[in-house]
Amino acid sequence: MKHLIHDMIDLTYETSLEESVQALVVLLTGVLPVVRPERRVDEKTASAYAACGFRLYPTVLHTTLFYDDRSDCFFKMLHPRGPRHRMLFSLTDRARQIYMLSRELNARGISLPKVRAYGKIRGKNVPVFAMERVEGRSLYDMVIRDKQSFPMERGLKVMDLVARTHQAGYWLGDAHLSHVFVDDTDVTGFIDPEGIRRNLRRGTRNFAKDLAGLDHPLLPLTGSEKRELAEHYLEVMKIPDHTAFLRVVKTYAERRWKR
Repeated sequence: MKHLIHDMIDLTYETSLEESVQALVVLLTGVLPVVRPERRVDEKTASAYAACGFRLYPTVLHTTLFYDDRSDCFFKMLHPRGPRHRMLFSLTDRARQIYMLSRELNARGISLPKVRAYGKIRGKNVPVFAMERVEGRSLYDMVIRDKQSFPMERGLKVMDLVARTHQAGYWLGDAHLSHVFVDDTDVTGFIDPEGIRRNLRRGTRNFAKDLAGLDHPLLPLTGSEKRELAEHYLEVMKIPDHTAFLRVVKTYAERRWKR
């Protein structure tokens, strides 16, 4: 790993990303400000990224996401959501935490994109990291946007991966079908490592939140099929009181999806 300290960025990265990192420095020192959330991509901003070899993607309000074809990696900036996050980002190395988390969970056989660079945009306390592209497509794109079928075999594999994450002492935090990638035969991984958190609370309420987040109202499954997936998860997790747990999942799903 190499360590770069520049006026604009402090970054630790794999040496194979050298060309991409130098392009990132050029991007950060350009005339157009790029350290900002990009929920909607305008032509001028997209062109500034493209001139440095990056493809900018629209995303949620507090994130900047762009793809680098040279390294086959996505770069991500995390913007503070308010005073509390600004304080947190100033006191902690959030990007390094994400790097260490990906290493730990990958070692446990939990599919997360490998983080190959991590650091901070200097002066703004904005964490930045680069992660390998995950093969496949998101479940949201496949079954909600494209209205493809959702085979139970695939659903069971999703439940297995969720359960392994929970058994490792973590929960997804912002569970959503758009964060779960699959290919023709398997679940290829979760693509939102910054959302994953340690389960510091006793009990299984955070686990129920994850299942509720994945229970999108347009998911093409019957009630009995959803029940089968939940029962499979409960058996893997060895949670004895199925009725109580599913009641909590239902409560969180109603809150999440305004049912």
